[in-house]
Amino acid sequence: MAYVKEHPPSEVYHLTKKENLNSILEDGMIRRFSDTECWFCVDLQKMKAYMEQTVMCEGKPYYDVTGQLCRYPKFVPEDYVLLKLIPCRQEDNWYRWEQEIPAGSPAALVRAAHEFSVLKIGYRGDLAFHNAEVIDVPQFLVEGVTQGEPVQTSTELWDILSQCIEDEMADYMRRLDLRTRDELIQTADEIDAMMTCDCELRLLGECLPREELVFLLEQDKPLEQMPIGMVAGKMVYLNDLATYEYKDMEPGRYFRVNGLNTIYMNIYVEADDNIIACAKEVNKRMEQIVPELKSGVYLEKIYDASQQKANELHKLVWRSLLSLFILLAFVWLVRRDWRYLLVMVITLVANVMMAVIAYYLFGIRLHIYSLAGITVSLGMVIDAAVVMVDHYSYYHNRKAFMAILAALLTTIGALVIVLWLPDFLKDNLYDFAWIIIINLTVALLVAYLFVPALIERMDYHSRQQGEVRNMRLASAWSRWYVRYIAFAQRHRWGILVAVILPFASIPGQTARLGMEHQRRQPSVV
Repeated sequence: MAYVKEHPPSEVYHLTKKENLNSILEDGMIRRFSDTECWFCVDLQKMKAYMEQTVMCEGKPYYDVTGQLCRYPKFVPEDYVLLKLIPCRQEDNWYRWEQEIPAGSPAALVRAAHEFSVLKIGYRGDLAFHNAEVIDVPQFLVEGVTQGEPVQTSTELWDILSQCIEDEMADYMRRLDLRTRDELIQTADEIDAMMTCDCELRLLGECLPREELVFLLEQDKPLEQMPIGMVAGKMVYLNDLATYEYKDMEPGRYFRVNGLNTIYMNIYVEADDNIIACAKEVNKRMEQIVPELKSGVYLEKIYDASQQKANELHKLVWRSLLSLFILLAFVWLVRRDWRYLLVMVITLVANVMMAVIAYYLFGIRLHIYSLAGITVSLGMVIDAAVVMVDHYSYYHNRKAFMAILAALLTTIGALVIVLWLPDFLKDNLYDFAWIIIINLTVALLVAYLFVPALIERMDYHSRQQGEVRNMRLASAWSRWYVRYIAFAQRHRWGILVAVILPFASIPGQTARLGMEHQRRQPSVV
């Protein structure tokens, strides 16, 4: 024999005797018994071809797992069933048995052996399965029926039953809360019997035979069918001592609109979920429910918080696009050079694409505050690109990068303070700050690595020819700037203190905001 490794299939088909069906479902596994593998077909077409070459060939010889020569008996379709199974564990234990043919065998024999080998696939071990379907073999062979009847294993039946019992007990406990003290005392035996049956069933449930699990699931109240114990040689069940029924809970208050009883339902969204996407799902579900409502029953949406969020998000996106358009328009008006504008657009696209990748890697959420951070940082990103493009296209070196680095690091350093803000402020500003930090960091990388390569590739130069226009204005600006630099060098400490002093009041203001926020919080007694 030659075994060939196979990919784990998503579903398989297994032929077995009808008399083995109950034990297979009870066990929840296809056992290999004395064989190395248990064998299946991956589709019904191969299963039919496999049956035609094996069990449907009466008298055909074959070797069993012990090596003994046997012959196939008469095939009775009514004695067999086909099982469609979903493997529980996608383990790498699947093999195909490739029949070995002696050298020099006829080509027809070699081809027939290969065709037979690909019909079945083996699982090395005992295969646990779920979501089984039983296909009737006579209907499959005669009528071509491929749709089976769903069946459950004992484990699946117990999971369904335990959920039913849990729901039953939860409803029973809710009704107990409505009883008065005297009613609880009078029904103490009933409550004790219910608790006993619940505990016993949970302890012994997985050990119950499959027939009993099926019987309990067919009952409206499975707990009432549980045995309590033997009394005078007779088995006593819970329904011999007590019974229970479902009733509508007495309303604690009424809510009416236009004199009609109204149920006011609030739907909340988890903190990490998308409120707009959730609202769309709720609206879609409401549209499906409305045609199914009975006469006199109405469904109306009173308030939708997602509408305000969606409107704000729509406005913010348009503002971001408008700000981008204005920035690029100013870039073109200053230079009036389409190649220069093209360089800026390509650089901006590279910034945005790298930033989006960084958002995904760092798990940054995109909401109103984070989109505002993108809008705010667009100007600084374009500034960095403009400085580097102008410098490199003129001087063809990266000496301007240190100035860009210093300028952007000051902004990044100012945003780091968000990490030490109180929680009620940090919740909204955290993503806002990180968006700007990521965008500026990406702008540094693009300015240092991408912009020079792009300029060299496009062979762009920005050396201007001719005389400088408005020489008088340029000379006046240069003289004023020289005097300012000289003044700043003589009074550097005064300027430094004047810049730092406004920030000294930030901790006090933050503490005051925190105290005011705590005073507004409701006290718990």
